Amino acid sequence: MQQEKEEKENLLEQAVQRMESGFAPTDGADAEWEKKVRDQARRENDRIERIQRKQLEQSLPPNGVKTTALPRPNSYMPPDIQIPKPYGSFQPFKPSEPGANMRHIKNPKPMEIEY
Repeated sequence: MQQEKEEKENLLEQAVQRMESGFAPTDGADAEWEKKVRDQARRENDRIERIQRKQLEQSLPPNGVKTTALPRPNSYMPPDIQIPKPYGSFQPFKPSEPGANMRHIKNPKPMEIEY
C-alpha cells in the first residue's frame, strides 16, 4: 500500500511539473481532450441540423408531406404533388425519333421456320 501511495504521489508531481512547463499532465490527457472537443463539435453540428430541419418543416405548405429524407432539387418533383419521382436521374428509356439516315437501312427479312 505504501509503495502504491508513493507511485501515485510521484505521478502527481510529474503531472504538476508537466503542466507548469505547458504540456499535458499525462500522455492520455491529450487524446481525451481531443475526443471531448470532437464530441462537442459533433453535438453542435447535430443541434444546427435539427434547427434547420425544424425550419424546413415549418416552411412546408399545409398540404406538404413531412419526411426525414434530405431535401432534393425541385426539378425532380412534379408540381402537383411534392413527392420525388422514384427513378431520379435514371429515367425510363424513351427512344428518339428515327433520323434521316434510316432510309438507307433495310428491314431484316424474317427466316421461315421449318418443321
